[in-house]
Amino acid sequence: DYSIVYIHLDRSKKVRETGYKGNKATAILRFRGFERPDFIIKEIKRIGNKPKVGQPVVFEVKIKNTGDARSDPARVGYRIGGNPNLKSLPLPPMGPNTIRTVRITTELFSRAQKYRITVIANHDHRIKEKKTDNNEKYKTFTVKK
Repeated sequence: DYSIVYIHLDRSKKVRETGYKGNKATAILRFRGFERPDFIIKEIKRIGNKPKVGQPVVFEVKIKNTGDARSDPARVGYRIGGNPNLKSLPLPPMGPNTIRTVRITTELFSRAQKYRITVIANHDHRIKEKKTDNNEKYKTFTVKK
């Protein structure tokens, strides 16, 4: 993060000078310690054939660090449908503007119907991010008989 500082000395010209041109300055100050990673789910892509009952479904999830700092190792959570229990996978450290792909293989499906997978980067909030309201994305898919 940064701030722009504008300085104007003797603006009211109370001090007698030969010239006032050099009394203005603008500076950009960068503050260290405010840099943070920021994860977003770029894409959730189903891999392979159309899923059928009795088969797992495989997804590739692209996660990007859009922040201005490297992240420590994190976790990616996912759930199917309204299941409140998240499954969790490791996410390796990521530098700024880095994209990582995580592969998710679901459990076997016993019913033919539409489902929704929800993926959440940094679901346990282990990493302090710039924003956390952009960590979640979902995709619907159908399991056939």
